[in-house]
Parts: sequence; structure tokens; C-alpha cells
Amino acid sequence: MDGAASRECLLYAGIIGNLVDRVFRGHVVDLFDFHWGAAWHFPCFNVADVCITAAAALLVVLSAAEKPSRRGAKQ
Repeated sequence: MDGAASRECLLYAGIIGNLVDRVFRGHVVDLFDFHWGAAWHFPCFNVADVCITAAAALLVVLSAAEKPSRRGAKQ
């Protein structure tokens, strides 16, 4: 599977995961919630959020790694 297909699979998995939660529960269920005492709290997130974030990161990485000749240069 190439990078574009992986990115799309991650993106659609995240979208479908959040959509299923919204339709059947009325809200998105968060799975991960990190605290360090009372001083630090990282925002809650779920597996669908991880998929969407990974898809966005993959888009940036693959775009940066793409050859300049494919990024808009005239052929």
C-alpha cells in the first residue's frame, strides 16, 4: 500500500469512528486521558483522533519528501 492509500485509510477510519460514536451515543467517547498530578492535563482523545492526526502528519511528511518535479513544476 502506498502512502496516499495509507493516509486515506487512516483518515476514513477516524472519520467513521467518530461518526459511529456521534450517531449511536450522541457524543464522541474519549479513550485516553493523561494527568500529571493536578498541575498538568493533556487533552482527551480517542483512537479515531489518533487516526486523523496520523493521516495529517503523513500528508505533511509525504508532501515534503515528494520530488520537486512533481510538486507543480511544468512538464
